Amino acid sequence: MDQIDLERLAAFSDRVRDSTLKRLRQVPEGRENDTAIEGMMSPADIAAHLIESDRRMVSISVTKFSAKNLGVAGQGVVSDRGEFRAQVQVLQDLRQTRREFLLGQDNDSLAELIPYSWLAGEGEMDLGSMIYRLLDHEIHHRGALAVILRFFDCSDQAHS
Repeated sequence: MDQIDLERLAAFSDRVRDSTLKRLRQVPEGRENDTAIEGMMSPADIAAHLIESDRRMVSISVTKFSAKNLGVAGQGVVSDRGEFRAQVQVLQDLRQTRREFLLGQDNDSLAELIPYSWLAGEGEMDLGSMIYRLLDHEIHHRGALAVILRFFDCSDQAHS
């Protein structure tokens, strides 16, 4: 992967994060810990989970391992809107950290095999593939946020 490819990957990463941040900022005040379905992660849970995912991704070059990072309901409960805004700000800040991490890679680092232990099992994967998988992971949670926001819209209309 040359520098232009890394810049494209970093730009894609930024677009994914910007879209996630947009959805998190649309969460109505007071609904940060709410969800559409019992047992589903709330917007605050998703934010906490993505923070942990980013921190793990950018530390892979040091840890040389990717451990399970299960996103579960109740893991990111916030006490108020200010705490939720702080989570969103951390994700905003991690956008740049992740960008720098991506731009700092080269063919050798992207080809390095990283052991992992995930819900799907254990194995090894090259760092480049792992990065794509982690970006796809955020896209998955962004979709869940879209569902939750639609639920909130319908739910709020039903309570009017």
